[in-house]
Amino acid sequence: MNEPNSRDNIKDYFITGAIPTQEQFEELLDAFVHRHHESEARVGLGTSAPMNILDVDGSVAIGHAYAGNREAPDNGLLVDGKVGIGTGDPLAELHVNGAAIIDGGGLTIGEIEVINAAGEWHDPAALQGPQGDPGQNGQDGQDGAPGAPGADGKDGEPGTSLWSDGVEEVTTDVNVGIQTKTPETALHVNGFVTKQQVAFTLNGMEKVESNFQIKFNAPETNEGGGWQEGTNEFIAPENGTYLFLSNIIIREAGQGGELRLIKNHELQSPLFLLWEQLIAQGSMSNSLAVPLQKGESITVFANQTISDKNVAQFNLTGYRL
Repeated sequence: MNEPNSRDNIKDYFITGAIPTQEQFEELLDAFVHRHHESEARVGLGTSAPMNILDVDGSVAIGHAYAGNREAPDNGLLVDGKVGIGTGDPLAELHVNGAAIIDGGGLTIGEIEVINAAGEWHDPAALQGPQGDPGQNGQDGQDGAPGAPGADGKDGEPGTSLWSDGVEEVTTDVNVGIQTKTPETALHVNGFVTKQQVAFTLNGMEKVESNFQIKFNAPETNEGGGWQEGTNEFIAPENGTYLFLSNIIIREAGQGGELRLIKNHELQSPLFLLWEQLIAQGSMSNSLAVPLQKGESITVFANQTISDKNVAQFNLTGYRL
């Protein structure tokens, strides 16, 4: 027998040949929501006495994926889509705009139980998921700034060297051996010695007067760079003894020629290189060895008027012995 006011019971009022009464028509009309009574209307699904706008006594499936395809849990809810609580624009499957209270039952996110059934939080360290695969190596970083200068080192112990520093020289009181451990003299070299070659060759032709500095042409040779063309002087590039050779050609008989080597521009202390009185037209030559320290200079002067009419030709050669 059908329950009163049920759908099947109302249908029975209108079977073929039946004559519904006024009460039965009223019962039929009361089963629908009238548009003039929407503010008071309540819909009950599975209940004939809804207390809310919508009461559902049973399970509910919402959405294309679940409606007609899946059976919802007993008195449960299946939703295909996002659910917003307190928001009309949910950004996730469940978006709660406000506080949430969980009384018992716990909370599980993924495979991790955040709150157990007793309402207790798990240790945060235990909430970490399984370790993922190692990431790719990052790019090399830029070079760091230079480090600060290190501290000064400690002074060493006094040395026991036999050498003494001087002005541009080092001296010792013992024999020195090169390629030998048993030198027999002050300097014992077991092998060949090569020293810097210093040599120059000059020519010039002048109408010479007394106390006149000879100006030579550009040097034909100037190994070691000792001859200075701009100042017409020789500057010793190394310590040593230098040999100077001169030659003068005079075209008029009876004339004499005197050449002086002036060391370090000291005109009062000349070094006589050549003096000769020619009886006939001809030439004269001489040589002079001069010890020089590095940087000392030699200039060449004539000290006798050779001729007012004739020109003398000069040749000067020098090299280190």
